[in-house]
Parts: sequence; structure tokens; C-alpha cells
Amino acid sequence: MKKVIIKRLNGSESGSQFDNDQEMQAWIDDNIANNSWGKPAMWISEHDAIEKQIEGSISSRRIGDHLEYYVPAEYAVEISEVVIDPMDALIAKALQDQEKGKKILAIVHALNTKKFNYGLLDQNAFLAMLDNSELKYIERLLLNGSLETAKHFMSKLDETYFSKEEKAAIIELF
Repeated sequence: MKKVIIKRLNGSESGSQFDNDQEMQAWIDDNIANNSWGKPAMWISEHDAIEKQIEGSISSRRIGDHLEYYVPAEYAVEISEVVIDPMDALIAKALQDQEKGKKILAIVHALNTKKFNYGLLDQNAFLAMLDNSELKYIERLLLNGSLETAKHFMSKLDETYFSKEEKAAIIELF
């Protein structure tokens, strides 16, 4: 991953991050072409230059009988490699998996509520679900973001609490 920082002569900064060099270069080229950050570096003939540009020039050259001044860009482009800490990436993945696990639990909750409302799940069966060690284990795995392990244990459940179709639909969520 690359990070681009644009530093303007007026002191302001902006930038962006890119996953690949092609996207980064296209973004830079587009902004330069549109003068988004100010004027790029250029040679200006003495006839076209204004005093401020001449004062800001860093070089001059004579071509034939006329003089040109090199005026630097009104911005600087700094590119750096973004190093992602492997631990940060693991934490981000764990948080993402935990969110997915919570979503799966919310869907299971909605399914059980629907079954309860239609009389397909009575209070004794519901209490038995809450007391079932396998379901507690699956819930804990989902909350922790251990999706593959939860999926494995879910697939091993008999049809006591979930029909074959319900179980297949839940497993599809993983």
C-alpha cells in the first residue's frame, strides 16, 4: 500500500492511500493535469513571466536570443510505503469476523422469535436451547469471531432445535 501526501507552498496538505501503483499514478496524473494542487514545474519565457515568477525561479537558461526561467511546482508530491503491522491486520480481521458472528446470531434470534410467535417453539423448548452446551459453545464461537469452528459445530448439530433446512440456511450465512 502506498500513501501520497501533497504539500502545497501555502502550507496546506492533503493526500490519499492506494493499494497499487497504477491507481496511485493515475490519481497523481489526473490531479496534475487539472492543476488541482497548483501549477506544475515549468519553463517560462522572459516575455511571459511576471516578476513574482522570476523571483521564485530556481534556474534560468538562454535559448537563442531569449531567456527562460524555471519555476518550481506550487506543490510537492511525497510517496511512502505504508507498512501494516501484522497484528493490526489480525485485529481488523478478528473484529470483522466478530461482527459477522453477531449478525448470524441476530438472524438465529429472529428465526427463533418467529418460531416462538407461530407456536412452533414453546417456552420449555426455548429454555432447553438456552441450556444446551453445544448451542452455548456455538454462540460463544460466533461472538469471538471463530466462524469456521462455529460453522463446523453447527453442521454437526442434530435436528432437535433446527430443521435441516433451517440449519442449511444458517450455515449459508458463514
